[in-house]
Amino acid sequence: MKNSLRALAVLALLLIVVLLTWQRNDPTTFTNGESAPVAIVPSGSIAWPSASVTAPKHEAPVSLSAATAMQASKPAMPRAPALSPEKASLMAAFRAARYAVDKLDARTKEARGANYFMQNPAQALRTWFGKDGLEVASGRSGSLPWALKLQTSWLGRGDRGEALGAASVKANGSKVELRHAGGALTEWYVNRPDGLEQGFTVRDRMPGDEELRVAMTIAAGVTASLVKPGEIHFAHAEAGKVLAYSHLRSWDATGRELASRMELNGNEVALVVDDRAAQYPVTIDPTLTSLETVLGPTVTG
Repeated sequence: MKNSLRALAVLALLLIVVLLTWQRNDPTTFTNGESAPVAIVPSGSIAWPSASVTAPKHEAPVSLSAATAMQASKPAMPRAPALSPEKASLMAAFRAARYAVDKLDARTKEARGANYFMQNPAQALRTWFGKDGLEVASGRSGSLPWALKLQTSWLGRGDRGEALGAASVKANGSKVELRHAGGALTEWYVNRPDGLEQGFTVRDRMPGDEELRVAMTIAAGVTASLVKPGEIHFAHAEAGKVLAYSHLRSWDATGRELASRMELNGNEVALVVDDRAAQYPVTIDPTLTSLETVLGPTVTG
């Protein structure tokens, strides 16, 4: 009797496996891959699944266009009101005034013998311009007293050229110009938040085949080191590194870039340009930026 019951149980299990396998391929299965439940009734017989069983409903995915439309329907963040023309003009004038050129009386002690003065709040630098060049000093309160004095002293090719003496100085808007050798070389400066831009405009091609050279003399007080062909750092014995002389670019009258580099020989800095195919005038354009790490309020005078 027990063997008969065991055989019936095994047969029932086999039937359940067959039915489950059949339902896996039956169209009445759920759309999510699950089979409709199979009920075992108390009598031991199997209840067949009803074909009326329906798959669970899933929400359709939101399309990209619908999502864009939903995003577009959200209220926009309020924008800051636009400045009136009068206020915008005042703001522009205020920013320009912070980097403007001030005329000095060279006879006064505060002028340091210079004709013009620039202050750079972003770089915390103060610069004086006179017939003998420029003097750059820190504009930070509490910083050690240092100053870089540069004088443009030579223009030429190779060993041939012209020694340059005192320049004539004038201001043209926000630019200071130092004219050398009757205008053959114009040295100019523009005060910007990202640094003091220096430029040299060479009016005419000089005789010779060597590269064009503009040389400057560094006065005692700071030392210079060539970091790479296009960058020189100036340092003070106590204050450490104070200025970077970099971002060198050169171009000719057509706007074509010219290969250029910096050279350092003792207390002389030279800007060297390959101008063989250049159309004149040629412009040489480096920038002075602060390397000071001393924190403190900016000095205004």
